[in-house]
Amino acid sequence: MTELERFESIARRAHTCTDAAPAPELAVPDLHTFETRNIHPDLPAKVRKLYDDAYYPESTFLAFKFVEKEVKRISQLRRINGNALMMAAFNEPAPVVSLNAMATYSDKDEQFGYRYISQALSRVYALHEGVRPT
Repeated sequence: MTELERFESIARRAHTCTDAAPAPELAVPDLHTFETRNIHPDLPAKVRKLYDDAYYPESTFLAFKFVEKEVKRISQLRRINGNALMMAAFNEPAPVVSLNAMATYSDKDEQFGYRYISQALSRVYALHEGVRPT
């Protein structure tokens, strides 16, 4: 076992090495972290499994892969992927996928923010896959 593998093994078990009780206001019996943090229930089961096993980057990657497929399905923009998909789907002047009524400046700002957050995540996803972002 290499030093890095040993460190990873210790880090993945660190959460079990505490005697501290959870704060009473934070303790919610029988609820998974995904429920307490309002994570979408339709994510693939493997996302939760990877998260539970402390494979956070892999869990995040798989979750965003799911999000990208959902955006593609909902928007029906089938010929584009990644960056181009997110920019087209959430384009605030004429969104294919609208998050709100787009009636106020706040609505438009929310759409704008989501567009660029999604676009940035698609670049991370592309880099993880080893492809050049579009």
